[in-house]
This record gives sequence, C-alpha cells and structure tokens, in this order.
Amino acid sequence: MHSDFANWYSTAVPRFDAARLESRWQAVETTAASASGNDPLDLARLFYSRPVSDAFRERIRQAIRDFDVAYVTIKDDSELAILSGASLVALLGRGGAEASKAALAVLTLDLRGQRSGQRLTDILDRCNEYLADEAVRLREVFSEAPQLESESLSEAIESFKTKASTGDANTAIPYLPPIFDQLLQSFRRITETATPAARLQTAYAEQSDILWWLFGERTSDLRRRFADMQTGEASLAAGFDLAELTKLIPGPQRAPAFLEKMLRSGARELAANTSVSKAVDGCTLKEKERWASQLRADSFADIWPTLYAIRKSVEAGGTGEWVAAYKTGTGLDPDAALQPVELALQVYNEVLLSRCMGQ
Repeated sequence: MHSDFANWYSTAVPRFDAARLESRWQAVETTAASASGNDPLDLARLFYSRPVSDAFRERIRQAIRDFDVAYVTIKDDSELAILSGASLVALLGRGGAEASKAALAVLTLDLRGQRSGQRLTDILDRCNEYLADEAVRLREVFSEAPQLESESLSEAIESFKTKASTGDANTAIPYLPPIFDQLLQSFRRITETATPAARLQTAYAEQSDILWWLFGERTSDLRRRFADMQTGEASLAAGFDLAELTKLIPGPQRAPAFLEKMLRSGARELAANTSVSKAVDGCTLKEKERWASQLRADSFADIWPTLYAIRKSVEAGGTGEWVAAYKTGTGLDPDAALQPVELALQVYNEVLLSRCMGQ
C-alpha cells in the first residue's frame, strides 16, 4: 500500500478502519493492473470529477465490490475520485506507456492549475516527478559497456575442435552444449544493449534538432521568426514545434527552459500573461487548420483543452464563435490568465499525449 494512501482516502471518507482501507487499496491495484487504452484518461477525468461513461464508473465500483461486498454506491463521487487518483499513482509505479499516458493526462486536464474541483496536489506532484525522472532515464548514457565472455567461448570451441579432430564424433558431442550456452548468453547481452543503444541514438538526434531550432529562432518550417509573433501565437507555435522535435516520450526534462528560451528569442519582452482565447484568436486560420489535424474529432475535450479550442475555432471559420463550445466541452474559462511559457508547455504536453494515444 502506498504510504500516503490513508491520507488521500481520509479526504473523501474521514472515518474508516484498517480492513476497509486495505480493501480499497486492493481495488486500486486491480484497477491499475488492468488499465489500458483510454483507461488512464478516464481515471484522470474521474479524479478531477469530470464526466465519464456509466460503464467506466461501474467498472471502478465493481473493482471495489470484489473486495468489499458491502460497498455503498450512493453519493460515492468523492470516494471514486480519490480511488481514481490513487490508481493513477499505482500506474506510475508500474511504469511504461500507460504510466506516461496517466501522468500526461493529469497535467493536461489540470491546465496549469486552472481546473477547479476536487484534486490532490500531492498526486499532481507525483505525475510531474514521474515525467521528470522518466525523461532522464530514457536519455541516460550507459555507465558500462556489456561484457561478452569471449574467453570462455573460445575455450569451449577449442575443446570441441580437439575432440572432433580424433575422428570420434561421439566424444565431441558433449562439448557442444557449452558452446551453445556461451553463444546464447552473448546474444542476450547484445540484445539487452541494442534497445537502449538505439534509444540513446534517438536521444542524441532529438538533442541536436532542438539545439538547431533554438539557434535558428524560427518556427520548425523556417517561415516565421518567433520574435515577430504576438505572445499568444508564439506560445502555441513553440509548443507544437518542440513536440514535433521530441522523439522520446516523456520529453526532455528541460522542455520548459527550451520553450522560454524560444519565446524570449530576439531579446523580446514577453507579455506577463496571455490566455487560450487570445492565443487562438491571434493565429491565422491556416495555422490553426494545420494544428487542428493533430487531434481526432472524438477526443476528450477536457483532456486536450487547447487543441480542442483550436479545432473549434477552425470549425467556426476562425471567428470567436468557438468559445461557448469550449466552455461546455472543457469546463474551463478561455479568458483565464496564463503565463506564456505555461501555455506553451500545456500545448506541448497535449501533443505528446495525443502521440501516446496514437492519434
């Protein structure tokens, strides 16, 4: 059981005993172990008390009933939210693609602290920590090269050759298994090294591409200088560009610094704040059409709020008529103040999550 689970659970259910707490944690572990596809997104939405399908809500309830037949579902929204948040943390502990989906979904839903409703900052912090640690792990350099047992293999081969030279095959056959064992061990070591080596090569290519992007101070298509853009437009463009250059997910730990560096290119003074509405309305329809293609039409609006705003703006022909749909779909205020770097990082995370989901 997670060391903080009792504290988290007490925010929804102030009074409980050890047996109940244990049963709930078992439900949490079961939920995390079976999570796949859109499940991490639905867990994040339920954690933030956003609407989810009745089928998914019932699935979480059934996981609880499996360990507590006396579970009462009346007015259980707060408990489900906390258990969903705990399931997200359990997913982070398992690592892999589902963990990255979970962490990114929590961050994009939060929209840099603008999401109202029940949430535990502690769980949000866990997601940030996971993405930072995983970003470093994916890009770490080998500390040691693999050691192949070439001496042992050579000795085994020489022993076989000596026996085989006598002309008696039966005496040579027992010397074959050690050769195959050594070959198999060597193959395993090479295989274990090949994947991280390829990943490291990808990380170097990513690093080089981002460096040239920062040096050029232009959009990735080289058509526009960031210094010539309005703040909101530059924030959107920087987020999309850096996501395009990111080859490993989660992205580099220094992504916020890269985005700020680009937004301040040309010694420009950044506006203190912008907003989703200012940024979206400040872009050309052609730009928004290109960006909108990165989000599937049936995607959750609240998981990808800025991409959703862009798509709705395109559907409205570039006019401001998208705002009402945005408020309804995301539950957010498009005029709420955001620092330019925060907006760029929001876009960046949304695009990375979209790629994680194969969209």
